Amino acid sequence: MKGAALIGLGMVSHTYAAALADLAGQVRLTGVFARDGAARASWGLRHADLPGAGQAYDGLDAIAADPAVD
Repeated sequence: MKGAALIGLGMVSHTYAAALADLAGQVRLTGVFARDGAARASWGLRHADLPGAGQAYDGLDAIAADPAVD
């Protein structure tokens, strides 16, 4: 299974969340990043049913260093 992280949590991120839910078993969300910590928390709550949605990365370096991200 491939691991994916979301960078930026604007309007299109909700479309990506739906696509990731449809691809369960093929792609898993490893976490999300946005510069605004409140936006990260809000997004995680809105998509709480999506595994990995509550995992917030501190920055792009953290995503690049995560071996779970393909």
